[in-house]
Amino acid sequence: LLTQTDTAGAAAGQVLIDNLHARTAARASGLLVKGTVGLLRDAHRHGHLNLLEVELHLAMIKARRDIWISDAVCDHALRALRGSSA
Repeated sequence: LLTQTDTAGAAAGQVLIDNLHARTAARASGLLVKGTVGLLRDAHRHGHLNLLEVELHLAMIKARRDIWISDAVCDHALRALRGSSA
């Protein structure tokens, strides 16, 4: 749980969680939830990562079998970022 704004701009009451059950419980508790893909998206939007860097991180996530973030979530985020960069 982040209790104050940090350097990435996360607000108090916001958690960084990828696990679906933990995300559901956090939302039910009134917390704002962000995951790895959302963090990458925000890093791009704030100029900390360029589109190529985000693409590489998402490709690494998709290639790893120990990270259970679906390809569809990664692909959706990348399409959205490409559309916003056009």
